[in-house]
Amino acid sequence: MLGAAAPGFWIALVLILVFAATLRWLPALGSPTLAGIILPAFVLALPNIAVVSRLIRAATLDALGQAYVTTARGKGRSQRGALLVHALPNALTGVLTAVTLELAYLLTGTVVVETVFAYPGVGRLAVDAALVGDLPLLALAMMVAAVCYLVCNWLADVGMILLDPRIRDNV
Repeated sequence: MLGAAAPGFWIALVLILVFAATLRWLPALGSPTLAGIILPAFVLALPNIAVVSRLIRAATLDALGQAYVTTARGKGRSQRGALLVHALPNALTGVLTAVTLELAYLLTGTVVVETVFAYPGVGRLAVDAALVGDLPLLALAMMVAAVCYLVCNWLADVGMILLDPRIRDNV
């Protein structure tokens, strides 16, 4: 709950305070080394992990209560087999859209993390372009973000076709 509720800049500042300033384990500012990527990656991943894990749990519990899982258990399928073969694939179809949107966010929503960690990237480039009034560069950054969202939505559609035979039969 904390990962989904806390703002990214606050988590980033707390992690910098603990791991960079106090413990001196990791660099505070953007560095192209592995150690310099750990804190920004964690700040980007934490809200996504919180949301996706809650979605997977809720969808799996919902799928486990469906009649086809009860039927599979009645026909002799083990609890693990019913979960892996019947419940999880049906639960993942609903989660797939959210996961691909989270992926699009990871590709485009890095402005705060790049700013806090002084890490060069497309998000920070877009902010700098907006601050100096470089409209062509800002438009290019927005086009890149739009293409990322379109590709991720297309991946969600393809994944739904592969996971759900009902959709596959109608295509």
